[in-house]
Amino acid sequence: MDMYSNSYSDITLLCIDDEQNILSSLKRELRSFDFKLLTAQSGAEGLSILDTEKVDIVISDMKMPEMSGVEFFENVTKHFPSVLRILLTGYTQMESLIDAVNKGNIHRYFEKPWSNKELTSALTDFAEKIRLERHNTHLQKMLKKQNKALFSLKASLESKVEMRTKQIRNVLVKQQKNEIAMQKLLYNVININPHMDGGFAHAVSLMAGRVAKHCELSAAEVKDIELAGIYCDMGLLGLDVQALSRPFETMKFINQQEYLGQIYQVSLVLSPADELRSIETILINQFEYINGSGFPNELLLADIPIGSRILAIARDYWRYRMGKIVESKLSHQNALREIKKHSGTRYDSALVDMLIKDFEMASHEQPRSFLNTPDLEPGMTLSRSVFGEKHILLLSEGHVLTHQNIQGLVRYEKVQNSKLKISVAPILEA
Repeated sequence: MDMYSNSYSDITLLCIDDEQNILSSLKRELRSFDFKLLTAQSGAEGLSILDTEKVDIVISDMKMPEMSGVEFFENVTKHFPSVLRILLTGYTQMESLIDAVNKGNIHRYFEKPWSNKELTSALTDFAEKIRLERHNTHLQKMLKKQNKALFSLKASLESKVEMRTKQIRNVLVKQQKNEIAMQKLLYNVININPHMDGGFAHAVSLMAGRVAKHCELSAAEVKDIELAGIYCDMGLLGLDVQALSRPFETMKFINQQEYLGQIYQVSLVLSPADELRSIETILINQFEYINGSGFPNELLLADIPIGSRILAIARDYWRYRMGKIVESKLSHQNALREIKKHSGTRYDSALVDMLIKDFEMASHEQPRSFLNTPDLEPGMTLSRSVFGEKHILLLSEGHVLTHQNIQGLVRYEKVQNSKLKISVAPILEA
């Protein structure tokens, strides 16, 4: 049933009055609204119907033999509290009406003879309220189902990478199950795949973040763009291995379309996670061209999110550098030349000009000093994330080091027989 339909066949209405002519009048008036209409001529008969039928709204007369409308509604309130209650009364004494409202928890009352327009207006308001509540309940169930699917996917991915991430499992397990933990998990799942390139994702993220900062975007927008850089190839996890291993321009047309179609995989994976919605928007628009010839919606410049425009340049610059578009790996200058060639058609020309003028934006490494693990102290704050083998994320930027963290990094170096680069923020004097 459409939530906004004029037919109310999905709403069950019970009318109770000891006078048959009153029930007949109600039937005639409500016929055009197509309620599922039930009738009873006593309170006892009405309660019997409520025991066997799922009733949404009850209209009852006040004055009936054996059981008054107030007594009837007292029973309804006690045993069927979700039913909406309307009282029809011939009484005009205020005391009787107050007694009815207080004891029977009446939602509305109408004096006889009632206004058909006012009564039907109240009934349609109640019906829409009931439909809205049902719709909200349905949405809640769908949300729980989607969240369950996401957690099921997470469990499946964790089982596949367990053997190769056992060295850092203790670090991940101790992280809170919140937005940051989810981001770390997604990043590691992507980069543990033997056909994905963690270094590429990291380089794209750094470059996109620098461009975003140069554009003076907010800290939250910069963070989203950096994360979109990390996840820019996440949709490729669902593609054929051969489609991943060949440069884009050497792929068959069908494989190129599959490559571009990775955005649908991204949307499917991230759709249940509301906290990643802004990142999803950046990723699903990353293949749009500013001249309106891009994929999938042929958006023009003004309609393409700034994050998607920045990501497209950073992504393709490093795709050229790493041989992911053409067969050979291009130098910095040649990669920029290819980007500039499509300035104003594929890429935002203002962003391209900005990149060409500032070489540091394309630098792979941040210009900063590093500490060795023996020089670390509890309380230091990481000024950049710490990555291990295959760019597996060990600790994220902004993390405050503890003694346990430092010992874990020392052990990791021994197991991997390698040295980590640790960059910390300076400690300000009090």
